[in-house]
Amino acid sequence: MKNRPSESAVSSSPPPRKSDVLFRADKEDWQANACLNYVHWPDHLYSSGYRKAARSLAEQVCSSYRDQDSLIYPIVYLYRHCTELILKDIILIANELLDKELSEQEIKALGRHGLSKLWTQLRPLLNQVCECAGNPAFPEEDLEGIDSYIQQIQEYDPDGQRFRYATMKNRKPSLKEDLQHINIRVFANAMEMLIEYIESIEGWFSHLCSEKQDMEQYNS
Repeated sequence: MKNRPSESAVSSSPPPRKSDVLFRADKEDWQANACLNYVHWPDHLYSSGYRKAARSLAEQVCSSYRDQDSLIYPIVYLYRHCTELILKDIILIANELLDKELSEQEIKALGRHGLSKLWTQLRPLLNQVCECAGNPAFPEEDLEGIDSYIQQIQEYDPDGQRFRYATMKNRKPSLKEDLQHINIRVFANAMEMLIEYIESIEGWFSHLCSEKQDMEQYNS
């Protein structure tokens, strides 16, 4: 073929072949095998994986001071997606704890990516669960901090797509022009604080839910 790049110029690996099987285990390299479908509720594995990937990339940049301009996109996307998954999970658990059925509008919100709508849906449920469990309410200053974080993320990434694609469907740039710099260390540290907090809520609510189910089975 004319003008075809040499194999070494493209990759040090051989080219793809029809016989290659991508989704498989390897007996020889068994330590690299990932296990799937072994837990009943895999939600936490998904969100935890996105968080770990984001943190790993952020640590790589902050230790090497290289690839900041390209790795910022997956870092923001991964942290944001992790946050979205946790919020959705807490909403489902909270409604189960309160014996509430989700409305059609709430179900639609769970199928979308807007963090503000998810947080608006979840926020009032938090202290309702606390009251139901006989615990003190969440500190208002903590909730206001989450308000601020969610609002800031929503401003620059309202649909979870702005750091995923360079342009939107209308071919306009995904990011606002005024967003010129993001300090990866500052951003990652802030997202770690946010995720640590909401993950603790997720864990506590999950524990309450397990106790509730055990009690219901005992009384049935």
